[in-house]
Amino acid sequence: MSKQVSREKYEKLKDAANSWMKECQILRNKLERITQLEEEIFHLEEENKKQIEILKKQQKDMVESYQNKINNLEREILRKDGKIERLEDSNNDMKERYNELREDIRYQKRYRDEQKRFRD
Repeated sequence: MSKQVSREKYEKLKDAANSWMKECQILRNKLERITQLEEEIFHLEEENKKQIEILKKQQKDMVESYQNKINNLEREILRKDGKIERLEDSNNDMKERYNELREDIRYQKRYRDEQKRFRD
């Protein structure tokens, strides 16, 4: 009977050891997968940092580019405002010159009319 008991104990211990070995293998596989995932996460974080730096640089470049465009447009507006002002000044000068010429023509006409009267 003692052989039977020790055989049963042996079988139970053997089954427990096999069960423990299977559980140990499952945990090793899980640990390997976790290690792989950690490496992937690390590489993804590094790639993410690089992408963030690239995006920040692009954002800075875009802001600078748009600021330059805004500055150029503001300068162009000021230049055009100056042109408009000069054109308005020229228009006013032309009106004044036109009025002066009209006045001169009237004066000349009166002068000729008076000259004609004196001759007649």
